[in-house]
Amino acid sequence: MARTVSPVPGSLKSVQRGSIALAGASSATATISAVNPLKTEMRLLGFNNPSGAAVTGESLPSVSLTNSTTVTARTAGLSSTTVVWELSEFY
Repeated sequence: MARTVSPVPGSLKSVQRGSIALAGASSATATISAVNPLKTEMRLLGFNNPSGAAVTGESLPSVSLTNSTTVTARTAGLSSTTVVWELSEFY
């Protein structure tokens, strides 16, 4: 007799990581494998600041899940930075 095992709701389904270069732009995007945005957490893991400019709340980079296949990075003041992000999708 075959037995079907379903994942426990809330358990981890997938993890994706990447980086986005903001070379002189205030925003940039990365394409990811499709996820369910309602069951996904997005995290900014870090960023570099090659210019050495002061980082304020306004210039602090951010990342967001724009839709099921796009991550967007934004900054208001750092002229050139790369952000590193991670997302976790759950069942």
